[in-house]
Amino acid sequence: SATSVVTVKIDDGWIPVPFEKVLYIEAKNRKTYVITEECTGTHKDSLNEFDYYLPKEIFIRCHRSFIVNVTKIKMIHPDTHSTFLLEMKDGTEIPVSQSYSSYFRKLLGL
Repeated sequence: SATSVVTVKIDDGWIPVPFEKVLYIEAKNRKTYVITEECTGTHKDSLNEFDYYLPKEIFIRCHRSFIVNVTKIKMIHPDTHSTFLLEMKDGTEIPVSQSYSSYFRKLLGL
């Protein structure tokens, strides 16, 4: 994506949100949800597409259903079987799955 915003679809239109205000992106019920500081909405792109163009230094794929903005992680808790649980700044808890945990560990130097 040439821009540094993600356009979040809400009921009555779209909101362009700067990347750095995105908390996380979640795939559920065949939809992609973008959760930002101001709003939550949907997006037509899949997580794999987001993975491709979001800035790698800020956004980490941590689960098949989640991409997180690392600057919005409040705390990283160790979880069972060498995985992690991320406590986001908005209070949401997001799992780091086994298949992504070594990648996540390496990127964040854990």
